[in-house]
Amino acid sequence: MVCFPKYIVFLVVLLFSSSVSAQHNHDGTGEDSTLSFVEMMISLQTQLEILTRSVIVDDFGEAHDAAYKIATHEGPSLKELQIVMKALGGKAESFEACDKKVHDLAMKIAINAHNKDGDAMVNNYTDLVKQVRTCHLEFREIVQNAK
Repeated sequence: MVCFPKYIVFLVVLLFSSSVSAQHNHDGTGEDSTLSFVEMMISLQTQLEILTRSVIVDDFGEAHDAAYKIATHEGPSLKELQIVMKALGGKAESFEACDKKVHDLAMKIAINAHNKDGDAMVNNYTDLVKQVRTCHLEFREIVQNAK
């Protein structure tokens, strides 16, 4: 099992846990979520661990599935979403743009895996982690203090 430093896992999970849509499946097919942030974070952490392991060993099928699940994950409940968006205030649009970049990178990884392009998959995975960190640094405090 590949172990990432706790801060990397936390960065990724925190960003994903702060989804900008209760129907976070970017294709619009999701229903309103009843997930708590904690439940969503646990699910995303699991998928990130699977993706990491898959990228390292070129398990393209598993990498595809994990990346796709990250990109289309169910967001938090509407109530929790409203709390976060209110806390973000004028930064909500910037947060949405950051979230979209992460989504797009996860989808690229899914496509790379489908095409069995390991080099592109690794490059996009690296960009995904960097983007998550960037978003985390900008929004972490606001999301953590959202009430």
